[in-house]
Amino acid sequence: MATLRVRTLPEYLEIVNRRKWVLIIPVLIIFCATFIVVRRLPSLYESRALIVVEPSQISPAYVKAAADYDLGRRLGSITQKVTSRTRLESVIQKFDLYRKERNQGMPMEMVLDLMRKNIAVKIDRDAGKVANAFSISFRGSDQRITQAVTNEIATQFIDENIKAVTQRAGDTTQLLAQELEKTRAELESIEKQRVEYMRRYGGEIPDREGALVTQLSSLRSHQQAIMNMLSTLRDKQLLYEQQINQSQEFLKKGYATNAGSPVHAMLLSKRLELESKLREYESRKYTDKHPDVVTTRSELELINKQIADLESKDADTPGLAAQRLSLNAVKMEIARREKEYAQVNAQIGAIESRLSALPLRGADLAKLNRDYEQTRQRYDSLLQKKQDATLSQQVITDQQGENFRLYDPANWPEVPVSPNKLMLNLLGAVMGLGFGLLLAASLELRRAFSLQNDRDVEHYTRLPLLASIPMIRTAQEERRALALRRLGWVGALALAPILVPLLAAFLEFTRLFETLANRGN
Repeated sequence: MATLRVRTLPEYLEIVNRRKWVLIIPVLIIFCATFIVVRRLPSLYESRALIVVEPSQISPAYVKAAADYDLGRRLGSITQKVTSRTRLESVIQKFDLYRKERNQGMPMEMVLDLMRKNIAVKIDRDAGKVANAFSISFRGSDQRITQAVTNEIATQFIDENIKAVTQRAGDTTQLLAQELEKTRAELESIEKQRVEYMRRYGGEIPDREGALVTQLSSLRSHQQAIMNMLSTLRDKQLLYEQQINQSQEFLKKGYATNAGSPVHAMLLSKRLELESKLREYESRKYTDKHPDVVTTRSELELINKQIADLESKDADTPGLAAQRLSLNAVKMEIARREKEYAQVNAQIGAIESRLSALPLRGADLAKLNRDYEQTRQRYDSLLQKKQDATLSQQVITDQQGENFRLYDPANWPEVPVSPNKLMLNLLGAVMGLGFGLLLAASLELRRAFSLQNDRDVEHYTRLPLLASIPMIRTAQEERRALALRRLGWVGALALAPILVPLLAAFLEFTRLFETLANRGN
């Protein structure tokens, strides 16, 4: 089966000439309907107000801005509040906006969306001589109302900014105050733990290591002195016991105990020995309070007393009694020194235990000190921030901080900015031309699959054309064709006044061109 033959340019021109009225009539009808609809579209005027962001009147070196965040984010937050349902409804009621749409039964949500589309907020960081500013614009069908609504929205932006900044500063101050109080309680708790720890383990902290070592050395020296004293006392005890035993033996044998007796000779020998020890101690530069010196002198005094007793007329029995008294005194001194030795040993053990616990106590104390220092630094930081926030809040309350100021009030809109009626009319003509082309193509589609000329014969039959007979019409057929053309003209002229209003009404109902106008702007 042969494919569809491709038409040449002359053939397409012939089709256009043959279907010219099929193309022209839709263009005229749709253009007229578009013209009616576009003419009825209300002109939209745009009024614009410029708001500047004035910096704080107080140097940032002294007061940090409480509203120190991105302008775009701030405007986004304020825009959401200003364009909320409640705010926009009050503006609509106040200025009687969108009366036609509301009378036609349009839902309020759609009216609000329509108004939101007509409000524009644009940041302008280089608005002439103003370094940081933004503009607010509104579009409406009435020039006076458009200007008034723009000023109303600009005023709401300024008021909402003051409210938002004030609330933010107050919330910041309150939050910092709560955090400060919480940190203060935590700091006091750690301080109490430190005090309690120092009270319980104050002697076991690393700072006391030197004092403990010194105290331990002193106690060990004292311990050694006690041991030396005990050794000397035990020697004295042994001596007294020997003397008492010898005296008792002499008395049993009837020996005299006075001067010249063996006991007397032994005492004299012992006295010489003790005196020799004292001279040795003096040569070593021992003081009178040295334990060895004190012990030796005590022994020497006792020996001298015993010698004096023996040299008396009747010194045997009193001398023996004196020896027993001296022995008892030595035993009591030994008991006292042993008790003292036990106390010193206990003190040494306690100090050694405290020294062994120093690493653990040091780690615990270091953790407490670290926690305390970190908490104190956080407390100082929060305190400084709270002071800054309080001062910033006061500056905002006095309107000396960063704020919005109306730099250029809303202007009087002189020329409408929408819709672009010329472009919409041209669009209508293009739509009519497109519809005409579609209609002409549908009419020509039947002819495309039939034999219309010699090229179609040769293409579809694959045979050479030998001869062709042109179409010959009679006069009656010519009159009939002319009548049909005239009837078509009359029908088109009769339908045009009906089709144009119907099409215009349909376009108004669909709000097609109004939507296109809004999108185009």
